[in-house]
Amino acid sequence: MKPVIFDSLRQTLGHAAARPDNIQWCLTLPAMWSDAAKQAMREAALRAGLIRNIDSEALSIILEPEAAVLHALENRAPPLSPGETVMILDCGGGTVDTTVHCCKQGRGQAVLLAEAACADGALCGAEYVDQHFLDHFREAVGADAFNEWMQSHPAELAVVMSKWEAIKRSFGGTDASTPEYFDDEELGQISAVSSRVPIMPGLHALMSEDDNNNLRCEQASDSDLELTMDCLQAIFSGPVQSTIDLASKQLDALSTKCSKVLMVGGFASSPHLQACVRDALGTRVDAIIVPPHNYAAVLNGAVLYGCNPELITARRSRMSYGIKACAPYEEDQLVDRDEGIEHFFIPLYASQTRADIELFATTSKDTKYVVTTDENMKSVGTMHIDLPPSTKEDRVITVTLTFGKTEITAAAKDESSGLQASTRIRFAYRSA
Repeated sequence: MKPVIFDSLRQTLGHAAARPDNIQWCLTLPAMWSDAAKQAMREAALRAGLIRNIDSEALSIILEPEAAVLHALENRAPPLSPGETVMILDCGGGTVDTTVHCCKQGRGQAVLLAEAACADGALCGAEYVDQHFLDHFREAVGADAFNEWMQSHPAELAVVMSKWEAIKRSFGGTDASTPEYFDDEELGQISAVSSRVPIMPGLHALMSEDDNNNLRCEQASDSDLELTMDCLQAIFSGPVQSTIDLASKQLDALSTKCSKVLMVGGFASSPHLQACVRDALGTRVDAIIVPPHNYAAVLNGAVLYGCNPELITARRSRMSYGIKACAPYEEDQLVDRDEGIEHFFIPLYASQTRADIELFATTSKDTKYVVTTDENMKSVGTMHIDLPPSTKEDRVITVTLTFGKTEITAAAKDESSGLQASTRIRFAYRSA
């Protein structure tokens, strides 16, 4: 990957500018991904040669809906003002992710963003609509024939999926204002009321006589598959309802009314999804907007974040984190972007050169202590601290955990010597 990327950068920027030390990499991830998944992406970037060490600050990770709201902020599409609360509904291929931000006044005319609810996501993107279509197709023509055809005729499958993609993009539901036909650049005129996808020759040859007879009984033809309005609504229904449930959950978590919902991502271009979201949420928000070039919002916003990460001033964690320690419990704290939470430790021995501290997380909001028998609590990683040499008894090590960014980071300091200790968090890949 690295040679391909740098060849492209040299062609665009020139050899002098396209040097590794000049580049800040910005990697976007779904909001629902765990800390372990974020670490895995860092390790992938390291293996790809984009960064020189696993903790490199040359790599920034940003949540996809966060990137989208930065795109809207920069391009004033729509304009965002201090005091507003805005939700980003990032509807992509695999996931639908959402964040809610409060707009705050920055210096001059600048608007800054602070998370108003925990980022969330669900597996209900456009790919799941595609899967429901394929399931319907399989049932209509016979499972055995369809499964063999998918394996043996990939070119024919590509033709069918191209036709389906045009239908999916144009389907607008049952609104009376929806035109009867849509024009597609590649496939011509497509009916919004009833659409058809071809049953390709390779599939037709594999279908049994019973499969053909059943299809003719259903729709009077076995040369193509008819997709009625009711059928299309059923194909869309699962992912669309999951998207609405996800957005509703975010709105329920707010203490103030949401000013705007911005729908971005490729799936957000679906007229049917837009109509369903407006029907479900229209009375709960002031405006639901699909910005221009919504499909590129995440890409553009990621670059903006790399240039100015301070635009997002605070975040909220989906989980509560803790460690095992003999120390008083402190109530929940609001943590700003660059604010750290400090813990103090005394090594068991003066000669101790390493300490490993297990990091726990839970989705429960009422948990005060680490209880390993709690089914909601999981060990999500281990913090490794390399201690500076010392002969002093009862020396204090200050460990600072920073949660305000998209990744949890740690730092440690020997208070007796003032030396910084090398600190790493290694997340377990099976963490929540």
